[in-house]
Amino acid sequence: MAEKEINLDDVFCATKAGVMEISKASTKLLSDELQVLVLLSRPLRLRDVVSLFPRLTDPKVQSAARALLRDRLIGPSVLPPEDGSLDFSPGSDAIGHASMSMGLEVQKARADLFQRGYYVTIARRAATQVAPRVEGSYTILLIEDDPSLLKLFQSYLRMQGFGTRTAANRAEIERELAVQPVPDLVLLDLNLPDIGGFDVLHQLSAHAELGSTPVVVASADTTKESIVRALALGADGYVTKPVELDSLTDAVRAVLGFPPIERIANAPKIGR
Repeated sequence: MAEKEINLDDVFCATKAGVMEISKASTKLLSDELQVLVLLSRPLRLRDVVSLFPRLTDPKVQSAARALLRDRLIGPSVLPPEDGSLDFSPGSDAIGHASMSMGLEVQKARADLFQRGYYVTIARRAATQVAPRVEGSYTILLIEDDPSLLKLFQSYLRMQGFGTRTAANRAEIERELAVQPVPDLVLLDLNLPDIGGFDVLHQLSAHAELGSTPVVVASADTTKESIVRALALGADGYVTKPVELDSLTDAVRAVLGFPPIERIANAPKIGR
């Protein structure tokens, strides 16, 4: 059977399975698919997705939507009522088209991008296990300016068998990235005192040697705009604070290609 044709005027929304996909610290979705899935946490036209993030071109959005629809991570939906009343429908089974003007819907979607409280644990699982730069030992560079949180992350990851190095500002980041061998993974906070986390992420992605180093963002910035932007800049994962330490470990293991760990749910969340 031929796949459904995807029209840019179609409205989609994440299903329950889609919401779970960005909360389980391990996904095989491609970067474009993850970005579109995050944006479709509320009903939205695909054309409006492109308007919000032009780097997600028409073909990329259509291809991502086709894959997400095939995996039942999104479903046909309708836009919220024009009168502004609340719509609690899940969006996965509703089919129809909206009467709301595109301009108004884009404005609402743009405002939604900057709303706080969108908590995710996203980590793109590596196809194969990433080989450590030093045989038998993985080193994680923790870029975090909160001393207590930095110490906690460092202690916990060491308990899981990872070596750690730390940096809290621009000078320390430059120093640690110049040390050989370079880290096997970077855990990056976006809110740093003298350099933007997105700038660090961009420089890492564009660097000849560090460009292949996995990066997981751990940030109190919970806006969808920041999550999508980080993924677009090359982040392999995004964990919002407060952080479940087990989820953080799962995200680190996923991007390095390790199998998940079975454990008891409802672990305490740490850091704000």
